[in-house]
Amino acid sequence: MWRHLDESRWPIVVGTFPGFADVDDYFRELRECIARGQRYAMVTDSSSQLSAHALERKKIADFVRETAEASDLLCMGSAVIVSGAVARGVLTAIFWVTPHNFPLVVARDLPHGLEIARGWLEKEKGRRRS
Repeated sequence: MWRHLDESRWPIVVGTFPGFADVDDYFRELRECIARGQRYAMVTDSSSQLSAHALERKKIADFVRETAEASDLLCMGSAVIVSGAVARGVLTAIFWVTPHNFPLVVARDLPHGLEIARGWLEKEKGRRRS
């Protein structure tokens, strides 16, 4: 079975957001990641997604609501990769009005998303030292 999450850089988790047919598997993998009970930083590559259908948007919203409490405790931050400046602008605006207790930012590509996530790790390490 193809995995949507790459945990080889743990505690940085890189997710490749699937097409609609695989969204349930993707969310199952994310639930497994959250079930570890360890702090993590998320980078999600959704650059291949052109749009989300109404049912897919509902599944995403349901998953976010279902996992909100655990995500707020465990997630150091989430960087979402989208292609195109307009799409990045729209997503940034959505993030500004979406309640969350961790940084939620738009990244232009995987290297940028990983750079952001490494910054969250460094910040986390600094908090533990003080």
